Amino acid sequence: MNRREIIRYSCALLGASGLGVSGAFAAQKILNIYSEQKRDEKIVHCGGPDNASFQFLHTSLKRGELSITGTRLLKDGFLDDLATPYMEDSGRLLKVLGGDCSKGIGAVRFNQTHLGSLCCPVKGSPGEGLGWLPVAEDLKIVLTHPSNPVSSLDIGELRAIVSGKIKRWSEVGGEDIPIALVVDRHCPDFMEPVRQVLLNGDSYPTKNVLTANNDQDMLRTVGRFRSSIAINSWVIAAPFVEQGILKDLAVNGIRAHSNGAIADDYPLSGPFNLIFKYWDPVAMGPFFDFLFSPRGRELIQRKLRPINKEEAFNIGYLPRINSRQSLL
Repeated sequence: MNRREIIRYSCALLGASGLGVSGAFAAQKILNIYSEQKRDEKIVHCGGPDNASFQFLHTSLKRGELSITGTRLLKDGFLDDLATPYMEDSGRLLKVLGGDCSKGIGAVRFNQTHLGSLCCPVKGSPGEGLGWLPVAEDLKIVLTHPSNPVSSLDIGELRAIVSGKIKRWSEVGGEDIPIALVVDRHCPDFMEPVRQVLLNGDSYPTKNVLTANNDQDMLRTVGRFRSSIAINSWVIAAPFVEQGILKDLAVNGIRAHSNGAIADDYPLSGPFNLIFKYWDPVAMGPFFDFLFSPRGRELIQRKLRPINKEEAFNIGYLPRINSRQSLL
């Protein structure tokens, strides 16, 4: 952390409490759990798949084996859970690699994978012009320190907090301490759905904002400071909420995940899309049939809000083209 970041952290958290042993313990526990998850993931970080992985994918394209590359949110959200039953049911091989949205787009454009996965809208992104289908909705949960007495915010209060109009927790029924918004300034070339809903697409304010370098940094910061608030994917934050390391707030009285089920009417969500350069009915058809089947939906709705086939094909961009014909 450089001098500017230290000053920003200090100013944003002036007057906040929760910096003691319990905060440090929670932050370390987040780091430990996150590290364990990373060791379990067979993905390549810092830019997605490496050359060896791309070579495998290039070879798999020739063999007709289906390959998917892109954001690890889809990998963690349902693709890992779906891969084995799909291969057992279809007798086909499915290779899933993580990374990020940019690598998913690049791998598709350069014929290194069949499908790319995006955790953002395709329209207006560098992936625009490629074929795509929505496959699920990611719930974006509002996180805070578990000692925070506030349990719910309405969308107007949340919008005012994110925009900087509400500055203290006491204004929404909490303690008289400053609110420190933790923001991960990622994906500048992609439209962030939550930012569209809460800020009409504008940037986050710069005052009283803690800038996180990545998801791990964001979660660790929220677990350390009781004045903090952040918005992140349920897929990422679920283990920490379930263990009581972090606390999720209801929005408009609705929690994203309760009683073991995803809420249908939770108001903050973002799209999960699969993109492609070619529509290959032999390689892709059976996979999408399984994904939109009752079994596929069952696997998806463990962590995400599934989308039915009719809705997906109405929303998505699937031109009538011949097998293996380029969309570009």
